[in-house]
Amino acid sequence: MESPTPNVILLVEDNPIDVFLFERACSKIKVSFIYHAVPDGGRAIAYLSGVGKYADRLLYPLPNLIVLDIKLPDISGFDVLRWIRSEPDVKYLPVIMFTTSSFETDVAKAYENQVNGYIVKPVDSTLFTEIIQSLENFWLRKNVTPKTVPSP
Repeated sequence: MESPTPNVILLVEDNPIDVFLFERACSKIKVSFIYHAVPDGGRAIAYLSGVGKYADRLLYPLPNLIVLDIKLPDISGFDVLRWIRSEPDVKYLPVIMFTTSSFETDVAKAYENQVNGYIVKPVDSTLFTEIIQSLENFWLRKNVTPKTVPSP
């Protein structure tokens, strides 16, 4: 019997410390998903588009969840979110903003652009680990998303 395909998270994060904290949390709780981290919005779009090195969907499968920072070096997280919501092949993927910004204007802008959730990064590593566990438990185990784009 063939084993099920593991869930995939695309982490869009330019801060190496936050990537390290994400990786450490995943190791600590022994997650059942795999993740790919990209450091900027341009590479996030390339990954989701399947272009360049991301064309190999065996190595870089479409994610089941996108964890997206707002402040990125080339294309902002808001711009990536708007791009995702405009692309038929990925527009229904759940996107969680995971950022240091607690500004109400950023929260509102994220939801105006159809983000699925908004989490302010904690400084406490235990809370960071709990958040990663919660993402896995809800978004990858319980949440249901369309497999195909519905007809208009």
